[in-house]
Amino acid sequence: MKIALVGPKSVPYVFGGMDRFYNGLIQSLIEEGHNADLILIPVDENSFEGILKGYHDFYYLNLDQYDLVISCKAPSFMIQHKCHLNYLNHRMRVFYDLYSYRDYQHELNKKLIQKLDNWALSPERIKKQFAIGETVANRLKKWGGLSSQVVYHPTNLNSFKTGKYEYFLAVSRLHHLKRVDLIIEAFKLFPSDYAIELHVVGEGPEEQQLKKLAATDSRIKFIGRVSDDRLVNEYADALAVLFTPVNEDLGMVTIEAFMSKKAVVTCTDSGEPAVIIKHLENGMIAQPNPDSIFFTMQYLLDHRDQASLMGEAGYQIAQKITWRNVVRTLLDGVEKEIQAKTEKSAKVVITDNQILDPPVGGGRIRIYNLFRNLPDKFDCTYVGTYDWLGPSYREQQLAPTLREVVTPLTVPHFAFDRIFHRLTGRKVTIDVTIPWLLRFSPKYQRVLKENLLNASVVVVSHPWVYPYVKRAIKNLGNKPVLVYDSHNCEYVVKKQILGDSLIGRMLVRNIFSVEKQLCQEADIIFVCSSEDVGKFGDHYRVSKEKMVLIPNGVMVDEILPSKQEEKVRCKQDLGLPPNICGVFVGSNYDPNVDAVKFIVDILAPQLPYVNFLIVGGVGEGFLQAMADSNELPNNVKIYGIVDDEKRNLVYKAADFAVNPMFRGSGTNIKMFDFMSAKLPVVSTPTGARGIDAEYGKDFIVCAPEQMLTNIQSLLSQHEKMEQMGENARRLVEKLYDWKVIGQKAGEVLQGFLGEG
Repeated sequence: MKIALVGPKSVPYVFGGMDRFYNGLIQSLIEEGHNADLILIPVDENSFEGILKGYHDFYYLNLDQYDLVISCKAPSFMIQHKCHLNYLNHRMRVFYDLYSYRDYQHELNKKLIQKLDNWALSPERIKKQFAIGETVANRLKKWGGLSSQVVYHPTNLNSFKTGKYEYFLAVSRLHHLKRVDLIIEAFKLFPSDYAIELHVVGEGPEEQQLKKLAATDSRIKFIGRVSDDRLVNEYADALAVLFTPVNEDLGMVTIEAFMSKKAVVTCTDSGEPAVIIKHLENGMIAQPNPDSIFFTMQYLLDHRDQASLMGEAGYQIAQKITWRNVVRTLLDGVEKEIQAKTEKSAKVVITDNQILDPPVGGGRIRIYNLFRNLPDKFDCTYVGTYDWLGPSYREQQLAPTLREVVTPLTVPHFAFDRIFHRLTGRKVTIDVTIPWLLRFSPKYQRVLKENLLNASVVVVSHPWVYPYVKRAIKNLGNKPVLVYDSHNCEYVVKKQILGDSLIGRMLVRNIFSVEKQLCQEADIIFVCSSEDVGKFGDHYRVSKEKMVLIPNGVMVDEILPSKQEEKVRCKQDLGLPPNICGVFVGSNYDPNVDAVKFIVDILAPQLPYVNFLIVGGVGEGFLQAMADSNELPNNVKIYGIVDDEKRNLVYKAADFAVNPMFRGSGTNIKMFDFMSAKLPVVSTPTGARGIDAEYGKDFIVCAPEQMLTNIQSLLSQHEKMEQMGENARRLVEKLYDWKVIGQKAGEVLQGFLGEG
């Protein structure tokens, strides 16, 4: 395999333990027959700006030419690659276990780094997660909830030997976290007539202070930094090795001492050394104070034979820790998996006129979750555009099997769209004008053609770009399977939105023509609801056999329910009073804006004891629409666009959800979010369309004029609310989990490719 080992390089550069790690791992990869390269990027951790630049540089480092990428240390795991292993030495500990509050900005910095790390290390991006020790693995679990496999790595020192047992040895960088001062204080407790020495090997910022501390005891020798040969000799003649750091990640000192058949003394809070060392078996574990450490030293001095046996037991552990075993564990099964995927993978290209990252709004959410959850044999590339002016071209790996390619639209494109925007009464037209205006953005067309080469499947998600997709695939040697992934019957939806102006009606007629052509020429049509099957049949004369129900859904393991005590805490975190809370979520889309108007004008005034929480871009759209109207009711809170963490906090604070939709097609993704959060939902028939549920059991469906009384009735029946939430959660787990839906879509595609 062609493998890239990536990691940060310190600024200013000083050769250290990570360099030994890189060299050992890269050499072993090569010895195992792989074509391996070491790629280091300088990262200046002396300033937060330097740290962020490091995150940026790794994120945009393109290593697509490699079969496999192995990252080892923050921020190298930001790398984007479809086959990415992380063998974690550590994250930036100053933002985790070593964090100490300085000021508000420093707290924000910590939160940002932790959020970046959690995203970068998520199982969606990392094929396999390894840690160099239990201590690092426990930190991953504590900060991020991530599981990892522990794999110890060896030292790069060679030619270990066992000599005499003449002195105690401390090998360490002379830094306060290594606590060499404890060792010196403990050693000084020996009476002056004890003929034993302490050798301190290493250098560092605490050197002068430590020498001052040891000045009264001539038996303490500071050896300084030494060559590898000298270090091996120091280990060889030691009675025991003292290593007492604070919460060490791994510590090569323990492994090197064991390879020299020497017992090791460490402390209960020393991290990985305290995991590896078994008290009185291969070393001794002391409390982190001079008296306790002195006791272990005295014991070993009085029991030299037992110290020798402990060293032998440590050697039996250390000799099994080899770079060869590390490489074989890391790569176990990976090469065969890559070969199988390369041989059998089907290239899928998805097209639309928006970005996917961040997946905000129903359309983006569907594309992102459906195609990242296809079976692994599908290699998906999304080709989209920015629907606003400014950003530049980007490529990024969103998931192991989903890559995003986004090109900007041009200034002339936006200029012409603004004309249509004004002529339709300032309605959103950036999508419906794409069939006419994409000609002014030739780079998108070039990128589209390049990515369609060798595609097995082409998915048109929304009909807007289909004229250009049709043109691009016309001259392909092998015609791909053509899929229309319909989010709605767009003709029906846009007619409702744009049909009140002459130019709007002209755009709608063109939508009808483009969508009809796509439906008739597609091999498969994915529909979100059974209602859309009827609409496509009625308007476009499409046979039912061509249509497959691939509903919207939710990632049920990402939106989790909350218990009552957690709801109280989440309301406090949001700065809300302990009132009942109802939630509505939506993008800046006219039907969603209409729903918020209904909440503000009808529901909120009649339910003053309920706080209505409005989340998503719909808040901005509503505020623009009501610019000249009265102020919001006190019990309506608009949060705007939020990240997943804030959205989930709102869901956990909420007691129920409302979905007063009046127009649209397809299904409402927000419904599945509400149900996954175990929220009882009151919806209009339009809001609940396309969901295979039992009304009154899984959620309540009623006409808009009945919503108020149904909400009042529901809120008066706590047990009913609880049971309805339970029913809703069970339903989405069974039918509307994106992982289940993605597998179904994959089976359909495999059938068309002759592999089902």
